[in-house]
Amino acid sequence: MRSKFKYMHSTQFYDPQFNLLYVMVSPRSEKKGLSKLSSYSEEVGVTNIMLWDIPKKQKKAIFADQELAKGEYISHLLFETGHSADKNERTFNDYQHVFNNHPLTTREAVNKLLIATHHQTNKEITLWFADKFGFDKFKIATFSDANSWQLDVRNGDIRIIEQLDNDIKVLELRWYL
Repeated sequence: MRSKFKYMHSTQFYDPQFNLLYVMVSPRSEKKGLSKLSSYSEEVGVTNIMLWDIPKKQKKAIFADQELAKGEYISHLLFETGHSADKNERTFNDYQHVFNNHPLTTREAVNKLLIATHHQTNKEITLWFADKFGFDKFKIATFSDANSWQLDVRNGDIRIIEQLDNDIKVLELRWYL
């Protein structure tokens, strides 16, 4: 039961700002262990993000047990990792939804995770914010998976775009202040 919905391809991300490791986890199967799985589909969904605090040698689950609905999987994790002086742009763990990323002034990376979950049955995407340590997590928007979303770095907005009949509807939410 495949759909046009795209999931992220990486399973591990490193944050140099706080020396944190994020590992995407899902129920293990006989055929595929975490180390052998390079991408996820609807059949093998990411059910949580485990954070490993390298200096403290502590782990934390970003989502509590059963916090995500049945059939809801993590599709994207996005966060700033720094600033590239050579390219005059922010650096991220992933660039799939990153737009308008230069020219920019230098500043510290935002202490924020942007997490997207996809509910396969309802065909909805939910965007979540949390700090990089997984605290202060909350939903910021839920919308149809027929819509697209992007992080406009230069303007500091998350933009959700709904295609209408010969028109669009745009919702903008602040990424940083």
